[in-house]
Amino acid sequence: MQWDEFCATLKRAKKEKKIKSLSVPTIATLLFGGAFDSMLPADIPKTVENYKIWYDQARIALASKASLAKKKKTESVGLADVDGPIALSLWRHQINPLSMFDIVPTCREDLKMYGFIDTNHKAYPMKRQASETYRSPVLLTPYWTKVFQNSAALAAFEAGEYELGILGVITDVAIKTYADGAKERLVFRMFTGHEYTDEITVWPDRDGRITDHMRGSVQPLELGLAIVRPKAWNGRPGASLLRWQKLIKTRGS
Repeated sequence: MQWDEFCATLKRAKKEKKIKSLSVPTIATLLFGGAFDSMLPADIPKTVENYKIWYDQARIALASKASLAKKKKTESVGLADVDGPIALSLWRHQINPLSMFDIVPTCREDLKMYGFIDTNHKAYPMKRQASETYRSPVLLTPYWTKVFQNSAALAAFEAGEYELGILGVITDVAIKTYADGAKERLVFRMFTGHEYTDEITVWPDRDGRITDHMRGSVQPLELGLAIVRPKAWNGRPGASLLRWQKLIKTRGS
């Protein structure tokens, strides 16, 4: 069955009052999740914009005014926020942790502008050499967990022989205050297209506060490059932020 036939069937079933369990939100989840891809026109790209057109066709067939779901408290992104391939991949990963998306090709040209070059290494697909501007080489990876599973690599990062580059979407941000209230730190997590990172920490300035610039730059759904120094604190994976480079917003990307 093709998509136009499916929508015609929905319209007919709605008219005959035969639809009971297939709601518009359910169709939206299946559609944006890729479950209907084989039914969709093969010659039309499966972009977010086109998914929204197909969603409207199904919604109209069911005579519904339902809108795409907004973000829930337990989610990083809602369907209503999805406006590009990276945000879509984040949403898909929420409903299916096995769903992955390679962000690096999408941002390769941007990364090359910042001095990164391609490698033949699966775990670290791009790198940046040390220079007068950047004293340590940077290895870029989408595989956060593997860094902490490789003791030799982790030791090299902790010693400053290399810096770790994490390309991804910020999923949550929080300002945490120390017990005495005199200092604060900013912590955030990222989605790399393959998995979520653990907490990445932005340490305060000498006055014990996070700068307004950093507060404004590190925001949910921002796509960026975090240069970090990974470290396991009391056996828990984490990292300190060395530099943050915002690339583009996931909205409209």
